[in-house]
Amino acid sequence: MTTYLKDKEYYSNLYDEGTVGRCRRTVEHYKKTAKTKDKLGQIKDRWSQVSLNLSLFFLKGERFADKETTIEKWMERGRQRDELLQTKPPTVYCPKCNQLMELGLANLETNFETEVDRVYFIFGCKSCKETRGLYANGEEYIFKGNLCPECNTKWESKHIKTAKKITTHNLCPKCGNKETYTLDLFPKPKEKEEPDPDFAKDKLEYCLSEEEGRKYVSYKYDLKNMVRIVDEFKDHQKNKVVYEKAQNIKQLSLADLSELLNKGLKKSNYVGLSITNPQVGKDLIINFSVQDDKVGRENYESCQMLRKALVKLLGGTNWKLMSDGVSYKLGVLTGRLRGQDDKDQIYEDLKSSLI
Repeated sequence: MTTYLKDKEYYSNLYDEGTVGRCRRTVEHYKKTAKTKDKLGQIKDRWSQVSLNLSLFFLKGERFADKETTIEKWMERGRQRDELLQTKPPTVYCPKCNQLMELGLANLETNFETEVDRVYFIFGCKSCKETRGLYANGEEYIFKGNLCPECNTKWESKHIKTAKKITTHNLCPKCGNKETYTLDLFPKPKEKEEPDPDFAKDKLEYCLSEEEGRKYVSYKYDLKNMVRIVDEFKDHQKNKVVYEKAQNIKQLSLADLSELLNKGLKKSNYVGLSITNPQVGKDLIINFSVQDDKVGRENYESCQMLRKALVKLLGGTNWKLMSDGVSYKLGVLTGRLRGQDDKDQIYEDLKSSLI
């Protein structure tokens, strides 16, 4: 039975072959497009050489960075395929003579678009020579070679056998399509491929060592941080007023908030502040309620005055009234507040509010 999982060295060599191939193609591309070359076709144009060196630097580095992950993915695919081939075949009876059919083959079918593998089984009947294919889930396997490619109808086939070959003539009974193919019973052995004489040399040049690879990964990490710092600096300069406002935000704890609101809301005739149901997540969300202590103030006016008071009191702090606003019922007003402790997030929210 075919074993799909190979040892790690096999996959490592396969990956290195891919790295060498991609680097060679990159070099050839720059040789073709260089403005000036010497008699041997080597690049003389300085900027083309600089661009090539830079391209190879990142290509070799990224190939190193992705190597272990890619190899593990390949090995896991091999493990999964071998496990699929261990699937127990179903019991199948011949559709013509109802005799128990014998398993002839277990194989994998791969959908190359989805990379999903399915195992299928081919059964044969000793009595009437009928064949049948089934997937592991019992679905019928269609023998693609037995169907006309034009109309998907089963061929009418005639086989002519000689000492050295078998010739098959297929005729479609529906559309009249014809096909002929020959199976050579004694094919000539394939010529052994000559080893690549430059592979060892190019592998040393294009496949980074562990030490070189670690240096590249460290450089890449530092470069990303540097780019991020520069981008942040540019953003802060562009939105300087907003950034300074976010940095100067007064950070209030729940106790600080309670004290601020108790004192401030009394001036607008709202008393009996109650804070309940704190919800801790990315931010802190709380429910609050107050009583309107001003006689004769109507629903709409009471809500509006409380909103204005809250916006004024919470301005410049890390707290704000949530978008669902304030509700009124018989002189009791309720709502929700959100508190933040991440100044970067406060900055992003302030910046978004100005867009």
